[in-house]
Amino acid sequence: IIVTGPSGCGKSHWIQAYAKEKGRQLFVCPCRKDRTLRDGRQKLHIWGRRTEPAILWLEGADDLTPEAQAFLRRILETHAPQVQFILECRDSSRLQEPIRSRCTLHRINQPTWNQLVASVADIRKINMEEIREYLLPHEYSYRRINHCIDLMLNLPDVWIYTRDHRIQERVAIATADGN
Repeated sequence: IIVTGPSGCGKSHWIQAYAKEKGRQLFVCPCRKDRTLRDGRQKLHIWGRRTEPAILWLEGADDLTPEAQAFLRRILETHAPQVQFILECRDSSRLQEPIRSRCTLHRINQPTWNQLVASVADIRKINMEEIREYLLPHEYSYRRINHCIDLMLNLPDVWIYTRDHRIQERVAIATADGN
């Protein structure tokens, strides 16, 4: 499976929930940190031949070098049947066609404001309108809203400074555009 979508849209959460739903052990290969798979090749060989049901999550697979993608293609052709690969990426077009043709695509879109609000509904003492005023619509993501909530709850002075700075920035831009 190729899981694709913008940063902060919930790809990691979806993959973890999928593994839990399937009752499979989840192994993570951080491709953004190891673009050539120099450190991860041996692990992928071992994990790909497991006899127990497992999911191998290649985090940031679209950052792999062409040589690493060629290696991955060979692993995908020879892995054990009870092992499933999930390639997480922001831009699936950066994966080579032979890899894309072997996978199904699961696209996760940027969350709406209502989805973000629902995801944090159980958290008390937060002012969602303050966060909505702070974030621009193209910034809506689970990562950004959690960051705002963390600042609001744990570092209120930093949150107030950050929020006020954003307001001043918008006023300055609006003033500059008006001239």
